[in-house]
Amino acid sequence: MVDNNAGYKIWINPSEEYLFNDGLSLNFSHGSLVLSDNGGVMDSAVPVIDWRDLVK
Repeated sequence: MVDNNAGYKIWINPSEEYLFNDGLSLNFSHGSLVLSDNGGVMDSAVPVIDWRDLVK
């Protein structure tokens, strides 16, 4: 689970833990989620999966 200041329940895959660098942020821009850190943009089209719709 990822701590965040929005109070959302967010999880990532263990294989993606390397993404947690200084200044990590997820922003909304031009209709997409953008993942960046102090080094710049890492992904400009972050996918979101709502497992509530998939697991019933």
